[in-house]
Amino acid sequence: MSAPPRDRPGRRPWLSPEEEEIWRTVTRTLKPLKPGRAVKDRTNAPPPAAPSPAGRTVVSAAVQTSARPPAPAPVRKPPPRIQPIEDKIKRRLARGRLSVDMNLDLHGMRQHEAHDALLGFIHRARGQGARIVTVVTGKGRGSRAEHDAHAHPGGVLQRMVRHWLAAPELRHCVIGFDEADAAHGGSGALYVRIRRDREDRP
Repeated sequence: MSAPPRDRPGRRPWLSPEEEEIWRTVTRTLKPLKPGRAVKDRTNAPPPAAPSPAGRTVVSAAVQTSARPPAPAPVRKPPPRIQPIEDKIKRRLARGRLSVDMNLDLHGMRQHEAHDALLGFIHRARGQGARIVTVVTGKGRGSRAEHDAHAHPGGVLQRMVRHWLAAPELRHCVIGFDEADAAHGGSGALYVRIRRDREDRP
């Protein structure tokens, strides 16, 4: 039995010519290590450290911040209170020393017509800078006020106009109201004091 042929010097044992050519190519591309530098074994590297409690706390805080509900809407300022007209203003109106700026007559109107007319009138009065206006309602049919001077006005519009003027939709326009002097309609009319822009500020 013959022995296997001996390898030529510098040739890898048991390599075919093709494998030997590949080996030469690989060895030409290798670079020698610097002295004193060891190759790190990645297979024995320690596992990555677990995140610290502080890191978990930061993440939790970020999640809580993102999940925080939106801030509540600011509370709207309530409308100002209705105030009676001062006696000195009523005396000046009765004596003609203070004039009425605008006048609205609601005679003959139905309730929805009178309501719409009153809203538009008050807004126009404020827009034009009026200070005192009158709203004429009449005493109403069958009103006790026609027979009893001390009775409270009994007409439907008399009651409803007072209610509308005190409602929130007009409170930002109206400071107060009161029964008019006889010269301006008496118990069948109201003085209405209009709020100006500067009087609406806190």
